Amino acid sequence: MANEEQDLTIASPDSLVREIATALQKIIHVQRLSAGSLIDRREFWQRCRNITPHWREPPIDRIFVDGFVGKCKSNSWKVYSDAIEEGLSLWSGYAFHGGTWWEHSWCMLGNRIIETTGYFWIYYGAEHTAEEREIFGKRYRNCYPPPSANNVRIYTFVNGFREAIPYDAEMHAIGFGRERDSVTGEIKEGLGR
Repeated sequence: MANEEQDLTIASPDSLVREIATALQKIIHVQRLSAGSLIDRREFWQRCRNITPHWREPPIDRIFVDGFVGKCKSNSWKVYSDAIEEGLSLWSGYAFHGGTWWEHSWCMLGNRIIETTGYFWIYYGAEHTAEEREIFGKRYRNCYPPPSANNVRIYTFVNGFREAIPYDAEMHAIGFGRERDSVTGEIKEGLGR
């Protein structure tokens, strides 16, 4: 038994950290930035922070609104530019879900995240400056999929669950960018009320 214990090699703390980091990098994916992304500048990243430092202790304080699948930037612009509530801010960065960090945009109302797509666990980003908001608005204010397009899907609540369902212009046109009661499906007066 004494000889077996002597044969055991204990890794140094530094080599163990490197080994863990290498293993994690193989299972966590970071999406590449979109071409021309506003977040590809060093000065943007210097302003970034973790919006959800306590993400392991759910629930994350979020307000879900109806939004087109894969259109977080135009969805967020819609929420921001409609300004249903005073104090909205526009943010971009990365959000984490399912082993991947996704380039993402969202709005904030105080410390509450206004989410237009699906569930994310961690949000890391920065509020857009006035100059960035102007560029963002020019790029994304008219980027909604046409209702007549095939396979247009929208995130909304169906029977209490957040789902991506086929877009129905009659049902969803007034709800786009608005908060919907998760159970009744009724559009709320404002956000987070």
